[in-house]
Amino acid sequence: LYEKELLLAEVLHRVNNNLSLITAFLDMELNNIKDENCRALFKKSQIRIKTIGIVHQKLYQAEDFSNMPLKGYIEEILTTVKRNWRKGEVDFLFNSNVNGTKLNVNQAIPCGIILNELVTNACKHAFTERSSDNKVKVDIRTLKNQVIMSVSDNGIGLPQGVELENANTLGFTIVNILRKQLNADVKVNCKDGTSFEIRFKKARFKRGMASNLPGS
Repeated sequence: LYEKELLLAEVLHRVNNNLSLITAFLDMELNNIKDENCRALFKKSQIRIKTIGIVHQKLYQAEDFSNMPLKGYIEEILTTVKRNWRKGEVDFLFNSNVNGTKLNVNQAIPCGIILNELVTNACKHAFTERSSDNKVKVDIRTLKNQVIMSVSDNGIGLPQGVELENANTLGFTIVNILRKQLNADVKVNCKDGTSFEIRFKKARFKRGMASNLPGS
């Protein structure tokens, strides 16, 4: 068992290194791109890859591969997003509240990517001017056997008529795909900004990758 744990830790470490290498390749390509729209797309791809890499890094450092604490994972995702999107004219503050929620890798990765997409969307589109009152709040808690994740901002809100399931943006498409993997319910509230609430059942860790997801 000890040898298997060492092997798994080494696999996680190597996967993280390979993802870092892919990110570095994209970074080199980024230096040759002058078009700002293309640069923004490359940055989004980099952050998505980093989000997956972070969970492998945290699992490599964790003592229990089946139950990874979300707090450090979420905080590092938020730091990565802020580092990449704070360079523009609009500033914002993060407020995160993550309790002792733990997830296995097959729920932690889609949960982190959903968070990344929603937070990135808020940072890019919610605020129109620099202000110390611009805030993005992340809250994750466990209620019985349910994980409740909310991402909210006090910005301008979604355009009228936009619905998450019918939105044609890549970010919302990714959120829809991954919420189905988690078998999650999503509620959107556009009063005083925009708020997303994602609820899903916490899965017990089982052998095999696919069996860790609800409905598998």
